[in-house]
Amino acid sequence: MDYIWCYVGTAPPHEDRLMTRNSVALCTSPGVMTLETREIGEPASGSVLLRVRNCGICGSDLHFYRGEFPIPPDMPMGHEIAGEVAAIGEGVAAFSVGDRVAVEPVLVCRECAYCTSGERQLCPQRVLLGTGVAGGLQEYLEVPPYSLHKLPDSVPFHIGALVEPVAVCVHGFRIVDLKPREHVAILGAGTIGLIAVAVAREMGAASIAITARHSHQAEAARALGADAVFPASEEGDRALAATPGRLARMSCSRLSAARPTRCLRRCHSPAPAVGYQCSGCSPSRSASTPSN
Repeated sequence: MDYIWCYVGTAPPHEDRLMTRNSVALCTSPGVMTLETREIGEPASGSVLLRVRNCGICGSDLHFYRGEFPIPPDMPMGHEIAGEVAAIGEGVAAFSVGDRVAVEPVLVCRECAYCTSGERQLCPQRVLLGTGVAGGLQEYLEVPPYSLHKLPDSVPFHIGALVEPVAVCVHGFRIVDLKPREHVAILGAGTIGLIAVAVAREMGAASIAITARHSHQAEAARALGADAVFPASEEGDRALAATPGRLARMSCSRLSAARPTRCLRRCHSPAPAVGYQCSGCSPSRSASTPSN
């Protein structure tokens, strides 16, 4: 029951008894999730023991769950994480027990040229929580303090767990230098595409057009601020291409495998500057080089 409370954001107040065991959710085979109880100890020197309050389910987690991506059966998934500091290891000064935090889920070396220049997401030794090491689908998680960002008291944990995917979209629009009053086209209304709608609106986009495969995605896109929603189809591509205004910045979420480059070329001539945020589709990643 402690585990269930944790993931609906209503975990009970911290009690010492909870520090001796850890409820862990594991995908032991495709389509099968099990709960396991493990013993936990004090965090290592220089580490923080986090009590997970909310952990989102990413599209990559669904791939693991369905058996489409390999995952060790003894490793919990989850990288969209918010929680509170339960204990701190020796030498940790930046955080205190009880601090509310969101997790930046990439572990890095902190010594290479990328890390020291602020581009640590490109670190050759980077490992994503929940894919290469234990993730947030457990009650307690040990992480380095550099991966934590304090949350204001006004931000509830279930919103704090969205910090990572929101940051993905903000970073993408910063890469293409989205300016206020520019027009935005978003290909795909999955989670990242929908968050991109909200981010583009907050950044002052003049208009936002998006493609969606399903009616519930279209409804969510409109609720978040999309001005026009088109079906993710050849017909939708043509309608998107005819949308008034220069589609000057674009973001991509889970493009259809056969269509990304073709759709982009149709959107405007000459081709627009492109900022992709792709997930789970190899042809999309191969087509994701920004153009000037």
